Amino acid sequence: MDIPEIDWYVPGLITPGLTLIAGQSGAGKSWLLLQLGLTVSAGGIFVGNLRCRKADVLYLALEDHDWRIKRRLLKLGVNLTRNLYIDTANYVKPQNINAILDEAPSVEMVIIDTWGRYIANENIEGNDYNQNTKAAGELHDIAKKRNISIVACTHTRKGAKVEDGIDGVMGSKALAAVSDTILMLFRQMEAYDGKLYVMGRDIEERTIEMERTENWLWYYRNAESVPTPLEEFNDF
Repeated sequence: MDIPEIDWYVPGLITPGLTLIAGQSGAGKSWLLLQLGLTVSAGGIFVGNLRCRKADVLYLALEDHDWRIKRRLLKLGVNLTRNLYIDTANYVKPQNINAILDEAPSVEMVIIDTWGRYIANENIEGNDYNQNTKAAGELHDIAKKRNISIVACTHTRKGAKVEDGIDGVMGSKALAAVSDTILMLFRQMEAYDGKLYVMGRDIEERTIEMERTENWLWYYRNAESVPTPLEEFNDF
């Protein structure tokens, strides 16, 4: 068979399939996810040196109000989004996500922030392995059949460290077990530096040294340039 190479959304980081991003509350996960959605939707440069494949993005901001998202966008330097569709009304649910994607075939990336709020729509217990496996498996099937990227966000256990790997993920291990890629973000409170632990079926396992700007733009410590507001999203 003539099987094509992986068509990366973010080179070496985000593939088609199911990706899990985990981190403690306040680590900066939501900022990183919003940055990801903006950059992919613009075909821009992610974290300073990774050119993204341009695609429409559906961002499920299930823990945020409109005013919070607007404030964050303005802090990132963006006052208008194109090809990035943000749901703060909890409209997209497990039972209707397939139908919504049928109506929006241009969407190639779905960001779920957070997994706990998403599965709560079906009264799934966060620690129930069988229920989580079923829900995660359904998301994985959607990503595989549609050849899109679904990125789900969850929390790590209190005191979790890089060396803990997926054992540091809070709740059921079902989501981590089903995911193709796992990214774990670690940052001390008030710190500007952090670590992104990366592991997966199709990518190199590694720990990436990260930094953030005052405007909460994340970048690789060895990036070619430090992002500034709007610089990453130069197609806007």
